[in-house]
Amino acid sequence: PWKATIDLDATVIESHKQQAYWTYLQEKGYQPLVAYWAEQDMILADQFRDGNVPAGMDLLPVLKKAILVLPPTVRLVRVRSDSAAYVHEVLDWCRKEISGRPRVEFAISADVTEELRTAIQAIPQEGWKPLRKVTDKGLIVGRKEWAEVEFVPSKSSRNKKMQPDRYLAIRIRPAQGELFQDGTPYHYFAVVTNIWSWDGERLLQWQRERCGTVEKAHDVLKNDLAGGVMPAKRFFANAAWWRLNALTYNVLSVMKRKSLPFSWWSIRLKALRYHLLCIAGRVIDHGRRLYLKIAKDHPSFHLYKEAREKLLLFSSA
Repeated sequence: PWKATIDLDATVIESHKQQAYWTYLQEKGYQPLVAYWAEQDMILADQFRDGNVPAGMDLLPVLKKAILVLPPTVRLVRVRSDSAAYVHEVLDWCRKEISGRPRVEFAISADVTEELRTAIQAIPQEGWKPLRKVTDKGLIVGRKEWAEVEFVPSKSSRNKKMQPDRYLAIRIRPAQGELFQDGTPYHYFAVVTNIWSWDGERLLQWQRERCGTVEKAHDVLKNDLAGGVMPAKRFFANAAWWRLNALTYNVLSVMKRKSLPFSWWSIRLKALRYHLLCIAGRVIDHGRRLYLKIAKDHPSFHLYKEAREKLLLFSSA
């Protein structure tokens, strides 16, 4: 592959261990950070954190580590994240042209400060366009609209010689003409990016796709695997447990892509257990070799046979 999309996101794991700290959700636990390669369904880097560590703290070392382990064929990296990555350190590093590093493009949710809100509210009505939602039935127009914003932060983190960043605004219209609970007629969101070649609507839709990638990986880690239950009271033991679950996630992802048809790549672990991993069989020891005997009329027999043959070829390559 010549390009890679990396999604940065932290998740909260509730835990009642005595050593756990309070999270922003007003519950005790931990808040690990994950750098996820969307195209390959792989966790490139992770960092286990206490629950009271801000999500935006020290993201850059994790991003650097994730890019470092990418194949040398990757020449373009696209980074997506929520507003936790809206910090000068991350944005500055992504903007720079660094020798030996792939070019980095980003689309990161921006904090709607007062000065940004003022710039958004100054956009004329004709500047707003419908932000359509991508569904199985096509594009559907909802209550969201988007617009380009001419905005340069007063405390700019960019080099004056660099091209300025691009800001896109989203506003949500209230349902049935009613005001929101805070009395405002619209709710505003924003995205900052250095991608100028894409249409704004396409870029916003692509940036929000991370909700179905890295957040799904968090769900699998915490619920399909065992990452959601901390086994020990010691921080580093729990960090090792989280890392083992991340490695297991990657192994399963590689096995699916190397042994199963394309339609199975997105299958969750629960379905894999039902169709392949936990099917009934008999282990036979004969002639100093182990055999697994499965009923030939089992619905997954041929799929299991083909998957096993592909994994044997992959392991011998």
